[in-house]
Amino acid sequence: AGVLRDHVFCRPVWIIDAVKCFVHEPRPEDLNEEFRDMLVRVEERHAEELLAYRRAGMLSDRLLRGLWACYRDSVLRTGGADAQAVGAGFVEKHGVLVPLLCSLRLMRRIHVPKPSLRGGEDHEEDEDEEE
Repeated sequence: AGVLRDHVFCRPVWIIDAVKCFVHEPRPEDLNEEFRDMLVRVEERHAEELLAYRRAGMLSDRLLRGLWACYRDSVLRTGGADAQAVGAGFVEKHGVLVPLLCSLRLMRRIHVPKPSLRGGEDHEEDEDEEE
Protein backbone atom coordinates (compact mmCIF):
# COMPACT_ATOMS: atom_id res chain seq x y z
CA ALA A 1 0.00 0.00 0.00
CA GLY A 2 2.97 2.29 -0.61
CA VAL A 3 1.07 4.33 -3.19
CA LEU A 4 -1.55 5.20 -0.55
CA ARG A 5 1.04 6.62 1.83
CA ASP A 6 1.10 9.94 -0.07
CA HIS A 7 -2.68 10.45 -0.23
CA VAL A 8 -5.35 11.75 2.11
CA PHE A 9 -9.04 11.24 1.33
CA CYS A 10 -11.08 14.09 2.79
CA ARG A 11 -14.39 13.21 1.12
CA PRO A 12 -15.34 9.59 1.94
CA VAL A 13 -18.50 9.94 -0.16
CA TRP A 14 -16.22 10.25 -3.21
CA ILE A 15 -14.82 6.78 -2.48
CA ILE A 16 -18.32 5.42 -1.90
CA ASP A 17 -19.46 6.80 -5.27
CA ALA A 18 -16.49 5.10 -6.93
CA VAL A 19 -17.55 1.78 -5.41
CA LYS A 20 -21.24 2.32 -6.27
CA CYS A 21 -20.25 2.34 -9.94
CA PHE A 22 -19.77 -1.44 -9.75
CA VAL A 23 -21.68 -2.42 -6.58
CA HIS A 24 -25.23 -1.09 -6.60
CA GLU A 25 -28.89 -1.99 -6.52
CA PRO A 26 -29.77 -4.47 -9.28
CA ARG A 27 -32.93 -2.65 -10.37
CA PRO A 28 -32.36 0.61 -12.27
CA GLU A 29 -35.46 2.19 -10.72
CA ASP A 30 -33.74 1.95 -7.32
CA LEU A 31 -30.80 4.07 -8.51
CA ASN A 32 -30.50 7.83 -8.73
CA GLU A 33 -30.46 9.60 -12.10
CA GLU A 34 -26.66 9.69 -12.45
CA PHE A 35 -26.30 5.95 -11.92
CA ARG A 36 -29.22 5.05 -14.20
CA ASP A 37 -27.69 7.22 -16.91
CA MET A 38 -24.28 5.63 -16.27
CA LEU A 39 -25.70 2.12 -16.73
CA VAL A 40 -27.29 3.06 -20.06
CA ARG A 41 -23.94 4.43 -21.25
CA VAL A 42 -22.00 1.40 -20.01
CA GLU A 43 -24.42 -1.02 -21.64
CA GLU A 44 -23.97 0.83 -24.94
CA ARG A 45 -20.17 1.06 -24.77
CA HIS A 46 -19.12 -2.06 -22.86
CA ALA A 47 -21.95 -4.58 -23.26
CA GLU A 48 -19.78 -7.70 -23.60
CA GLU A 49 -17.53 -6.86 -20.64
CA LEU A 50 -20.52 -5.89 -18.50
CA LEU A 51 -22.19 -9.22 -19.23
CA ALA A 52 -18.99 -11.09 -18.26
CA TYR A 53 -18.82 -9.10 -15.02
CA ARG A 54 -22.44 -9.87 -14.18
CA ARG A 55 -21.94 -13.58 -14.90
CA ALA A 56 -18.59 -14.23 -13.23
CA GLY A 57 -17.92 -11.26 -10.96
CA MET A 58 -14.71 -10.46 -12.84
CA LEU A 59 -14.29 -6.73 -13.30
CA SER A 60 -11.73 -5.97 -15.99
CA ASP A 61 -9.53 -2.93 -15.71
CA ARG A 62 -11.01 -1.67 -18.98
CA LEU A 63 -14.60 -2.04 -17.71
CA LEU A 64 -13.73 -0.35 -14.41
CA ARG A 65 -12.27 2.63 -16.25
CA GLY A 66 -15.32 2.60 -18.54
CA LEU A 67 -17.72 2.59 -15.58
CA TRP A 68 -15.92 5.50 -13.99
CA ALA A 69 -15.78 7.45 -17.27
CA CYS A 70 -19.49 6.85 -17.90
CA TYR A 71 -20.30 7.96 -14.36
CA ARG A 72 -18.29 11.15 -14.87
CA ASP A 73 -20.15 11.80 -18.13
CA SER A 74 -23.50 11.14 -16.44
CA VAL A 75 -22.81 13.44 -13.51
CA LEU A 76 -21.67 16.21 -15.83
CA ARG A 77 -24.72 15.68 -18.08
CA THR A 78 -27.25 15.66 -15.25
CA GLY A 79 -25.55 18.49 -13.38
CA GLY A 80 -25.50 16.57 -10.13
CA ALA A 81 -24.12 18.06 -6.93
CA ASP A 82 -20.44 18.95 -7.25
CA ALA A 83 -20.47 17.60 -10.79
CA GLN A 84 -16.88 18.56 -11.53
CA ALA A 85 -15.46 17.26 -8.24
CA VAL A 86 -17.54 14.11 -7.80
CA GLY A 87 -17.32 12.54 -11.22
CA ALA A 88 -14.06 13.88 -12.52
CA GLY A 89 -11.40 12.12 -10.52
CA PHE A 90 -12.14 8.40 -10.68
CA VAL A 91 -10.41 7.69 -13.99
CA GLU A 92 -7.57 10.10 -13.22
CA LYS A 93 -7.07 8.59 -9.73
CA HIS A 94 -7.42 4.98 -10.91
CA GLY A 95 -3.86 4.21 -9.80
CA VAL A 96 -4.75 5.21 -6.22
CA LEU A 97 -8.37 4.02 -6.07
CA VAL A 98 -7.65 0.42 -7.06
CA PRO A 99 -4.98 -0.06 -4.33
CA LEU A 100 -7.33 1.65 -1.85
CA LEU A 101 -10.22 -0.67 -2.74
CA CYS A 102 -7.86 -3.65 -2.53
CA SER A 103 -6.64 -2.54 0.90
CA LEU A 104 -10.26 -2.27 2.06
CA ARG A 105 -10.80 -5.78 0.67
CA LEU A 106 -13.51 -4.58 -1.70
CA MET A 107 -11.58 -5.94 -4.65
CA ARG A 108 -8.47 -7.97 -5.34
CA ARG A 109 -6.17 -8.03 -8.30
CA ILE A 110 -5.79 -11.27 -10.22
CA HIS A 111 -3.87 -12.12 -13.35
CA VAL A 112 -5.74 -13.74 -16.19
CA PRO A 113 -3.72 -15.41 -18.95
CA LYS A 114 -4.41 -13.89 -22.32
CA PRO A 115 -4.32 -16.45 -25.15
CA SER A 116 -1.63 -15.90 -27.71
CA LEU A 117 -2.71 -15.17 -31.25
CA ARG A 118 0.24 -17.22 -32.53
CA GLY A 119 -0.96 -20.39 -30.86
CA GLY A 120 2.11 -20.49 -28.65
CA GLU A 121 2.43 -19.72 -24.98
CA ASP A 122 -0.03 -17.63 -23.01
CA HIS A 123 0.88 -14.14 -21.90
CA GLU A 124 -0.17 -12.77 -18.53
CA GLU A 125 -2.23 -9.64 -18.63
CA ASP A 126 -2.56 -7.45 -15.57
CA GLU A 127 -6.03 -6.24 -16.47
CA ASP A 128 -8.60 -8.08 -14.46
CA GLU A 129 -9.63 -7.45 -10.90
CA GLU A 130 -12.09 -9.48 -8.94
CA GLU A 131 -14.50 -7.96 -6.52
